[in-house]
Amino acid sequence: MHHQGLASAKELLSFEIRWGLACLGGNAEDRLVADELRSDLDHRIAATSDDVPIPLLCLLRNLGLSMPAYHGLVLLACSELDRTLGGLVQSQATRDCPDHNVLGWRRAVAGLGGREVEELHEHGLIALPADTQRPLHRRQVRATDRVLELADGDLRLDPAIAAFADLQIVDELSVRRGAGRNVKANRVGGLIVCAGAATADRTHQVRVAGGASSALVVRCRELPELGAQLRDLLRAVVREARLMKVTLVFEDLDVLLFDRTDGRHAFDAVVVGRAPEPILATSSAERTCSIRDLRTTVLAATMPTAAERTAAWRRYLPRADESAREAAGRYVLSESAIQATAEAVEALADGASITCAEIHHGVRGHLEHSLGSVATRIETSQTWNDLVLPAEQFDQLIELVARVRHKHLVLDRWGFGAKIGKSHGLCALMSGPPGTGKTMAAGLIAKELGLDLYQVDLSRIMSKYIGETEKQLAAVFDAAESGHAVILFDEADSIFGKRTEVKSSNDRYANLEVNFLLQRMESFNGISLLTTNHETSIDEAFKRRLAFHLRFSLPDEQQRALIWKAMIPPDAEVEPDLELADLGRDFEMTGGYIKNAVVRAAFMAAHDGSPISRAHLQRAAHAEYEAIGKLAFRPQAAAGL
Repeated sequence: MHHQGLASAKELLSFEIRWGLACLGGNAEDRLVADELRSDLDHRIAATSDDVPIPLLCLLRNLGLSMPAYHGLVLLACSELDRTLGGLVQSQATRDCPDHNVLGWRRAVAGLGGREVEELHEHGLIALPADTQRPLHRRQVRATDRVLELADGDLRLDPAIAAFADLQIVDELSVRRGAGRNVKANRVGGLIVCAGAATADRTHQVRVAGGASSALVVRCRELPELGAQLRDLLRAVVREARLMKVTLVFEDLDVLLFDRTDGRHAFDAVVVGRAPEPILATSSAERTCSIRDLRTTVLAATMPTAAERTAAWRRYLPRADESAREAAGRYVLSESAIQATAEAVEALADGASITCAEIHHGVRGHLEHSLGSVATRIETSQTWNDLVLPAEQFDQLIELVARVRHKHLVLDRWGFGAKIGKSHGLCALMSGPPGTGKTMAAGLIAKELGLDLYQVDLSRIMSKYIGETEKQLAAVFDAAESGHAVILFDEADSIFGKRTEVKSSNDRYANLEVNFLLQRMESFNGISLLTTNHETSIDEAFKRRLAFHLRFSLPDEQQRALIWKAMIPPDAEVEPDLELADLGRDFEMTGGYIKNAVVRAAFMAAHDGSPISRAHLQRAAHAEYEAIGKLAFRPQAAAGL
């Protein structure tokens, strides 16, 4: 007999319901009809092409379910989807099973035994009550919501895991283009891990290595802390990957294995041996992942070369041909970041050609997305003329800027990069009393380099929860890694402080944070600036990793006079021949307090309706002195009051 296949999910569901109703009959004729329907249904399922998108059949074939388990599961689903069948099932179960064990009835009808129950439970397709007094095959069960969705013909990703996982499709051409870089890795199964900085686009590289054009990407950092439920979530992840016939990619697998409670055990128990191989993953370079009984291949994440970045900018921004080379040298971005930035630039650009300024705004938007929750962009309106420092400190600032500008020449072309270790970044500490110009200098450095300055909000970084501070810091360093931004840690001693003798668990975890910072700075390739008012509080091991340590001292009398002068804008109305030398002599204040005093004097003059006078400046200086708890020592300084 020729059997035609099924055409739709609705037709399949109709056959399954008819079979379930026939199974309820109590006489021999009903059982004969049920057997004929079951045989016809099995033949129709076998004759249905894989190209017909029927989710329940994908469940059967892609998960490799046995036919008894499949039909038992469908009966569970249909009894909830069809009111008539559901009512008959409940009445039949109540009559035949005094303990209201509906599964006991289905087991008798569909041959759903303990082995099938375990099979369905392993895939997260049935829900079981937490009744440990009964074996699996004697517990009350129901089909999960995911099965009901599939029975209804919906093959989208399970909403239960959509909060931390998504389906991603990469252009087949991109996979083929990059496949040659990791031909050996492309031929192995097991676990393939791409380790390195997140800015290197580890996910794209590991998918290229694994030949995964379609993937289910799991963001391990966003997995909820659910304890025992973690296994259920991972079980759903594995099921969805097999159901959709895609490769599993675990982003930041090291977080799951090292930071999550029972994370490694859950991964071993649920993923290993059940997920389709190869399993792909990313991790930080500091914590290499390896799984017992799973062959592991580790690839080093790499950033595209300057030539590859230039080609990428020209490919995604054809109108920026003249600026592509400059953008490639200025912004060390991965190809996916270049593509995302280019799309934003194209959407906003109006001119026939695209300039570097427009590209910079696009890169800024990309950076805001990464740093916006933990750092604030600082705009610097001052110039170098506003910063009054001794000549030797200015020379250090010039050297710092030159080190960034000529980094590629010295480290790459001249070969010094191989001599100084794996960290090619720049970290500078600026220490000194409050108001001596540390933060202003940081802003001027970023401005001189044409980069944005982001001040890290330590209140949003520090966390009482174990491991959370490290995660936030990792996000900051990863975002600044590509060098198109300068990160500023103000009052850095609060987070880069000395490690202490371990006397409690709090000491141990505080030391772990410092250890993480030391390790991360070893591989950091960006620009970070730190300021502190307490130099002696900074950990000595961290000081050894500094490229520069600039000490900002209190200004002397001559420097204070220059600061008073520099703080008065050219457009301000001032009295002629305004003498400022005595202000520098009489008031021992740092530049920050002098700035406050000048602003006070300006508002005093505006209130009086007159230009800024020496008397206004002296009154403001006295007010600022009182605010900081000082007294003017020279009586003549108060003569004009």
